[in-house]
Amino acid sequence: MFKVWALETPGAGGAAGYGGHAHRDVTALPLEQETARAIRVCRDSHAPASLEAGHYDVVMEPEAVAELLEWLASIAFGAPEVEQGSSPMAGRLGETITGEGIDLVEDPLSDDPALGFGCPFDREGTWRRRVPLVEKGVARAVLYDRIYAKRAGAASTGSALLPAMGQAGGVGPTALSMGAGTAASAEELVAGIERGLYVCRLHYVNGLVEPRRAVMTGLTRDGCFLVEHGRI
Repeated sequence: MFKVWALETPGAGGAAGYGGHAHRDVTALPLEQETARAIRVCRDSHAPASLEAGHYDVVMEPEAVAELLEWLASIAFGAPEVEQGSSPMAGRLGETITGEGIDLVEDPLSDDPALGFGCPFDREGTWRRRVPLVEKGVARAVLYDRIYAKRAGAASTGSALLPAMGQAGGVGPTALSMGAGTAASAEELVAGIERGLYVCRLHYVNGLVEPRRAVMTGLTRDGCFLVEHGRI
């Protein structure tokens, strides 16, 4: 795995561009392409203009989507949040909770060379398995460790989390992935927007604003561009 930034000025301030990739085979990492991309985004972000507040159609690059999914993983799919009623999944299993284009799965056994970094068992020693969480926008399942599974009369999904950042271990996904859409590329998505935004990355996201509705706030980072008539 690698990350690279291109900066207009040293330290904070000025335009910035980002590139990165993950793969089990180090020779498959696109170092030159991602570095060139970071430089291009930094160059094109120079001298930004202001934009009036409002509602916009938005195309997000994978890194921006991943930031939102990371927060969603912490507020939505664990049994504790569902039991407490704060999760957007609570009381809604079998119901449509988002657009039909959304598929989310916890897949720690994936053999994808760029995504398959999951461990086959959790911190309690329970074997993990593939769990479809949202299928075509419909809430399907939540994740359990042994304690919450017993309380709910369910089986553990092998989702007991290790303690991290000073917090006690919890319950949740560690290998969450989103299914592909129908567009062939981000460029195809951009082509369908009359006036909107193209967001490269997000920063300082807060997913605890209204977790029941998965409302989040955040800032754009390392590239945010206006889209007009299908063109950036």
